[in-house]
Amino acid sequence: MGDTGFGGLFKRLTKELPRQAKCRPVPQKDMAALIGVKPPTITDWLKDTHIPKPDTVRAFVGKFRAWDRFRCPGTMWPAELRDEFDRTAQELLKVSAAWHTAGYKDFERLEKLSEYAYQDASVVAVDASQVEGHVALEDLYVRRAVEGSILKRALAAQEGSAQLVVGEPGCGKTSLLWSLFGQLSDMEGVQPLFVRASYLIEGLTEARSETGVSVGDLVKAVSCAQQLKGRPVVLVDTLDLLVAHPRGTEAVQDLLRAMDRLKIAVILTCRPEEAVELQFPPRPEGTDDEAEEEAEAVAFRRPQITLGLYTEEECREAVRRHADVFCPAARYGPSAAGRLEADILDAVYQGLPVREVCGNPLYLRLLFDLYAPDPPLAQIDAAGLFEQVRIRRVLKDSRAGDTEQSGRAGWDLSDTARALARYLLSANTIEYRPRDAGDALERLLAVPRERIDMELAELRRRGLLADAPAGGLRFFHQTFFEFMAAEYLRHAGRGKELVARMTEHPTDLVLAAVAGQLIPRADPGTDSVLLRPLLEHPDLSDRALEWYADMRSPAEDDIAAAHAALRRASRVGVQRFLERLPGHVHKESGRWVEDLTVVWPLTEERPALRRVLFATVGRLASQHPEDTVRFCAEQRRLAWWVERGPAELKTHKLEWIALFAALFPHAPESSLEWVTQVCRVLITVESYKVVADAVEQVEVCVLRLPPAQQASRRQKALRVFETLLNERPEKTRGTVTEFEQAVGILWEGVQSATEEDAAALLAAALEDGDRGAGRARLHGAARLAAVLGEERACTAVAELESVRSPRVQTALVLHVLVPVLLGRDTPLRRALADACRTALSTLPGPSKEPDGSRTMASLMAEAVRTALDKGLPLERLSELLPDDSRPELWLARAGLVNLVGPASAGGHAPAMSAVKAWIQATEAARDKAGWSPDVARKVLAHLTEDILAELVEEALGKKSPAELSALVDAAGERHLVPSPQVVEPLRRHLTRLDSSEEIVLWNALITHWSWAPPTPDAVAAALALGDQTYPALLRLVNTCVHHPDWRWPQLKALLDQLTGDCETRPHRQAGAVAPHDALAALLAHRHPLTPADTPTVVDTVLDLTLPDTGMLSAIDRATARLAAHLLGRLATPHPEEAARGLVTAAQRLGSRPNGVSADFAHFTEETVGLTLAHLPAGARHDFVLDLARAEENLGKQAVTAFSMLAGTTAQPPDWYRQLSNDKTLPATVRSTVTSHLHRYARTRCGGPWPALMTGPALGR
Repeated sequence: MGDTGFGGLFKRLTKELPRQAKCRPVPQKDMAALIGVKPPTITDWLKDTHIPKPDTVRAFVGKFRAWDRFRCPGTMWPAELRDEFDRTAQELLKVSAAWHTAGYKDFERLEKLSEYAYQDASVVAVDASQVEGHVALEDLYVRRAVEGSILKRALAAQEGSAQLVVGEPGCGKTSLLWSLFGQLSDMEGVQPLFVRASYLIEGLTEARSETGVSVGDLVKAVSCAQQLKGRPVVLVDTLDLLVAHPRGTEAVQDLLRAMDRLKIAVILTCRPEEAVELQFPPRPEGTDDEAEEEAEAVAFRRPQITLGLYTEEECREAVRRHADVFCPAARYGPSAAGRLEADILDAVYQGLPVREVCGNPLYLRLLFDLYAPDPPLAQIDAAGLFEQVRIRRVLKDSRAGDTEQSGRAGWDLSDTARALARYLLSANTIEYRPRDAGDALERLLAVPRERIDMELAELRRRGLLADAPAGGLRFFHQTFFEFMAAEYLRHAGRGKELVARMTEHPTDLVLAAVAGQLIPRADPGTDSVLLRPLLEHPDLSDRALEWYADMRSPAEDDIAAAHAALRRASRVGVQRFLERLPGHVHKESGRWVEDLTVVWPLTEERPALRRVLFATVGRLASQHPEDTVRFCAEQRRLAWWVERGPAELKTHKLEWIALFAALFPHAPESSLEWVTQVCRVLITVESYKVVADAVEQVEVCVLRLPPAQQASRRQKALRVFETLLNERPEKTRGTVTEFEQAVGILWEGVQSATEEDAAALLAAALEDGDRGAGRARLHGAARLAAVLGEERACTAVAELESVRSPRVQTALVLHVLVPVLLGRDTPLRRALADACRTALSTLPGPSKEPDGSRTMASLMAEAVRTALDKGLPLERLSELLPDDSRPELWLARAGLVNLVGPASAGGHAPAMSAVKAWIQATEAARDKAGWSPDVARKVLAHLTEDILAELVEEALGKKSPAELSALVDAAGERHLVPSPQVVEPLRRHLTRLDSSEEIVLWNALITHWSWAPPTPDAVAAALALGDQTYPALLRLVNTCVHHPDWRWPQLKALLDQLTGDCETRPHRQAGAVAPHDALAALLAHRHPLTPADTPTVVDTVLDLTLPDTGMLSAIDRATARLAAHLLGRLATPHPEEAARGLVTAAQRLGSRPNGVSADFAHFTEETVGLTLAHLPAGARHDFVLDLARAEENLGKQAVTAFSMLAGTTAQPPDWYRQLSNDKTLPATVRSTVTSHLHRYARTRCGGPWPALMTGPALGR
């Protein structure tokens, strides 16, 4: 249709379509006269300078369509143009309606800014020598594991939600929002808005720019989007920049309150330190997404989401994508990308410092951009990357593979880059706008503006600057801006000024980020001057330890001061130091050995911290293996793991196995001796699976060694683990199979792999496969047998069939038959499949031979069942099962009844035929034939649509509601729904509530197949009978209460019946069905909560769910959830009643503590916060204090909610401060208040730093 603006559409309607209809052109004055406007108005419409209201458009279109001037011979409009006229008219009306929607201009502007932010994030490199043109993010991006859950929460919560994604610099926060924005844009009825924090910062200034967005602008835009586009989702990037603004935190709180009020989903990103200011609850330790979503009322501010380094799978995919982009085959050859990928992943596995680089999306891209196709992996660490960017991009444009730089590529742009960073740091912003900053740069550089513009353009061409809205520029990443700011301070000798400003503003996180770049790179002789004051500062000491860890060659004074700081550091401070230390290349080991020697005694009573220390040691082994081994040997440090006992070894197996993997390549004897001791501890509690993991790690380590070393290392490890296998007790409670298989794989690696040798080894293993190392070798021999040809494979199968020892037969199933069936297609697998079909065709029959050994049919049936449990595809069953449809083969107790379900689901025709025979037979016929009574259970476990239809038809014929219920439940678990031909007879069958079986069936149909429920009056009448159907009817009520067909006006008779039943049936037990629960559910979910009735409803529901009697022990999570749901509905419209109900519940739970109180507090987390927010300010004191005194968990919720409501922009009231010393409160409540008060005690951000602009110009 061409132009979709109003002017273009109007021109199409009034000029182009009439021309196509061969009508005479109409002057604008005539069109104006048609609806009584002046001709200039029509001109404004055509130019888009004014857009009429929808009523005006509708009137004009109606008159224009029917105007006599357009009448052509025989018709008003040609038929072929009528539809297009109508479509164009509809588009005009849509544009007019949108334009006149409140907030449309704000929405349109924000939509454009969103698109700009998205497109800007899409390009990660403007130019790279290895590739032609731009490097697009879509070519490099790897979908992060957290994305699915973030989108699910954003779209699932009808009440809106705020999710804060927290991550370290460069971890991909902006890229994550870019990905989410793209996915949301593709969804129907969803309108994402991508908001940079810089937009909001500009929105705080009085002189608003065209890219400034205030909270009010955003509110108007999303309100308009709700009307026009459906569901807005707001994505706000880099909030840490906004928090650094003096009014930033307050702006964020205003934004969140506004989005909460509008029920808008918000996704925000921030660095961890700044996130503390945003008052989002931390994610409870050990909770997963399902546990978090279990609460019926979920807080608007969801627990923080951590975006960490790439997972192992993400890292592999990211390295592969980068290698493909930066090592194109056309330039480096077809194998270059694969070779570089393998080298990098091997360095990551070894634990070299490049691991941190590869786990961080920004650093990984810089690695490839700077070094591909041949990076010096052993010398690369994260700290050195930006220095290399400065050398290779700022001093001159020196791309990988380039040998000469001429023209602008040879310009040294250090002064310009430093001056730009200096200006941005002083102005507390990250974006440069020529109109605002041009004069400042001209003064700082003492060169003409024209030259500055040329050099900025060259920095942009080199990929160091990126475009910002409204013609501005910014450094390509915030972290590089902080690096260049530090470079300016270092070059200008102004580091002391930074330290002095930090001691005045110890929580200014922008300054801290710059210091983190400056101090590790400070010139010799000045680093102590900078570091020492920070190490001695009480609020900065822990952070300074991280910067000390980053230093490559600290001076003696630095080391001494750092060791003193370590001894007084917090647990978190020591942990972050340890985690930081191995991420850098250490030319000498002496420094880190001294550091860790100081830390070792500090972890004596802190086992979690000691495990972090060992992880650090393992990482450092890749740089200094001999010193690492020596450090572990001193003071018998590795023995600490053995002394921890089996429980901790099981819980923390990943840590000690990783340490073993780091030491084994360098000290095989001592590391094996240590791991043997560890495994012996685990074997005492039969934790063979963990021991198997250690053996598997040995094989992984061996495969990464040079080929010449592999055999000897395997032999050493094999002797150790075979000894452990032979020493284990003969009878064990747990399975030892995985341990045996892991040792078998190790044994396989030291054997010859010729066909003749493999056949001989398998035969020998069968002779000695009854226990210990013999069983392990049987597994290894079966793996080696994959090389057997057709003839030897058949011979091998015959040898398997000749085994008569029951013990060896058991090992045979686990170590030979199942692995071969699950393995790749080989002659041995095919021969075994033939033997399997032959053996199983002899069934039904005995499971044992006369000599006590098991029959081959019994062994094969067990092998197939076990293989299915381990993932054998159902479609492969036809290879293994006989082509025999005899019902007795499949249905008899001694037949294949255990396989009939999966076989029929896999499409095996004989099995399906047998199932149909079973369906058609009567109960008497089944008993007479001797068929197993378990057939139904086996078939239902693998139900298919075809079988479901036949079973439903049979159950209907027998008029068996119980069978139908079982079918519906089984189908629901597999998400199956029968065809309409089956559903209709079922619908006609189920019309009454005469028996418990019918009620259970109706309940199942509502739950799984979304059937319409019976009417509330029918249920009330059935309950009034009070017969044996009563419990089933109550369960039906609890299901129907959520159904939209049950509305409040229809529930009177049912409510009256249940109210009377509560009086006549007063007894209730936890977990049992009672009228109290059904009545509470109806009131909690369906009552309209009018002001007059609300107090009575609250009292009634609390009495039903949390009774103030000795029966409190009978309540459970389900009843507590009902009370929580009702109070959640009241929090906004009736906060006083919600507060009264919460306090009453807290008093009842607190007086008789049980496990439900913590659940109730979890369910009401949002409710407490909303109630506080809507209560009058004067009522909040009593509400918080009453909850804090009544029940510990709810008290913690209340003081936390008040802290979040107050924010950190104002001092808390005196009464809140006094709670920390109120001895009448539980200790956990007092400590929670204390931790919140610490947050208030933080100084605010220093804001702009104008003094930084003083000083000499950088003259050329």
